[in-house]
Amino acid sequence: MSVSAIGETPLNLTGIGANVAVFVVMLLLVNLPAARLGIEFDSQPTPGVRFAPPGWLVTIAWLTLMPSLGAARALLLEHPGAGAAANGMLVLGVLIATYAYTTLGIARLTRAPVSVLALVVNCIVATLALVLASAAQPTSAPAAILLVAIATWTLVASISVIQEVALLRRR
Repeated sequence: MSVSAIGETPLNLTGIGANVAVFVVMLLLVNLPAARLGIEFDSQPTPGVRFAPPGWLVTIAWLTLMPSLGAARALLLEHPGAGAAANGMLVLGVLIATYAYTTLGIARLTRAPVSVLALVVNCIVATLALVLASAAQPTSAPAAILLVAIATWTLVASISVIQEVALLRRR
């Protein structure tokens, strides 16, 4: 099924729906067992840290941005030669979906500070999203915008993480 405005390339709604579903299912399937494994984010704000987004906002953001990532991937897949960027979006999706494990899980195993691991992963996510946005832009401006939204959210959410890392240095 496709829909288009006059003079525009038709959108493949089936492809968009399938990609959105893949990214949402990935996010849910990977994260649902986390609490049972004892991997949970602290709901208490860290003293001295401002601008930490509340947990409910983080949840809403990723439940919005992961489907956006799926839509961006579908938009790219409509163009020949965009496969590398589309595959990069799968990597980005896995990285985002496994965030609790790559931060809290690794911290638990290594005793590394969660905030340091979170900052590293956030930098990787934001950088990869911007690299993919740059690659997508010539092919699909809407896909690029959706990727920039992921980078923007990740960088905004990193403000509090940077503050937490700075507090570690003072201790």
